[in-house]
Amino acid sequence: MASFEVIAMALAPQRYLSKFSDYYLRLGASRVRIFFDGSLQESSPPSGVELVECDDEFWRTAKVPRPAAVEDRQRLVYNRAYASARSDWVLIVDIDEFVFGDGSLSAVLAQASGQYEVVRFGSAEAVFIDGDRISSDYGAKAFRRPCNRYLAAILPHLIYPGLGHLFIRGLLGHSRGKQAVRAGIPGLTLDIHDATADGTVLREYAASEGPSPLYLAHFDAISFVQWRQKWERRVAAQDVKEMGRKRERQLDLYEKQARHGTEESLFRRLYCLNDLQFNVLRALGLLVVDRAVF
Repeated sequence: MASFEVIAMALAPQRYLSKFSDYYLRLGASRVRIFFDGSLQESSPPSGVELVECDDEFWRTAKVPRPAAVEDRQRLVYNRAYASARSDWVLIVDIDEFVFGDGSLSAVLAQASGQYEVVRFGSAEAVFIDGDRISSDYGAKAFRRPCNRYLAAILPHLIYPGLGHLFIRGLLGHSRGKQAVRAGIPGLTLDIHDATADGTVLREYAASEGPSPLYLAHFDAISFVQWRQKWERRVAAQDVKEMGRKRERQLDLYEKQARHGTEESLFRRLYCLNDLQFNVLRALGLLVVDRAVF
């Protein structure tokens, strides 16, 4: 088996930090480090996690001004954390992302160790189906997968009438997935979704393919309340530029719906599958429903 540690940057309530760290420790992580994007209000960190406050003192010690864009803060933190890794592999994810599936994460990393520098976990975006409660944190029990670029031009418009222009390869969040990177690679540079070594793309193993796939469960909407709070922050900051044009469209639509008090209706159209949507996505192999993350 291969050892692995997890790094994430987050600005989230302690219950989400605890859920994240507990999950990966149960999965076998030798180390979980969360870089909190600001000053912590709670006095005690979640059990078993290394929690680093990225406050003013953190940036003074790093000898760089605090980057204005969250993506630039992530890049700096990820690369600093990678340089101090103590395990065979480093998994870089967000606080709402969980590797899951039929295989063993440690076993997959061990299998990849001899031939690959990167293991890719494909996106599987959490969606609510019949019986799931949108008021419950992590209440979604199905996960839609990205479609290919040919279907991407048509399928979202058919599946989500009037909203297809908001989707990226059939997802509302990212379709690239996230990665684990072998530790100790010289000249390595980590980006949000990819890594290079001295400008060279690394050899990559697709963990979401094959008989025992592992996916990246992305809770783009942990619950309706959490989703609304997240978009209210984005409206206030007006900062989704690096997330892409379709996220900008989501921001514009959310603002319009919020002015009319119809956020829940929008949420249900985006994240809740009816029977037809469920059956079509499952028939196309674009839905993981056989097991839940939690």
